[in-house]
Amino acid sequence: MIKELIIGTSNAAKKKAIGSVLAPLGITVKGTDDLAVSLYIVEDGATAQENARKKALAYAGAIGRPVFSIDNALYLQGLSDEEQAAFWQREIGKQIVEFIQEAWKSNIWQ
Repeated sequence: MIKELIIGTSNAAKKKAIGSVLAPLGITVKGTDDLAVSLYIVEDGATAQENARKKALAYAGAIGRPVFSIDNALYLQGLSDEEQAAFWQREIGKQIVEFIQEAWKSNIWQ
């Protein structure tokens, strides 16, 4: 069973947000800074998803373990800051669950 998720960021707010989603499942979150890994990655993808994938693959190559990365460049016009945060937390929770499910199916942690 997965006990730790490495995310491709050193952003304390992202680590806290993702960690709060996974804590009830007994999964701890570590950022790349927790592993003393710092890379400069040019975010030149056409979409936030492309940039997130690029970061995840670069960090995974440096660390030698799977890395989850998210680029939260999404801002929905017309939503308050509180609603933005709630939307982001729901979406990140969904993306983390999908990532873990795919990783589990491919046996990368077993």
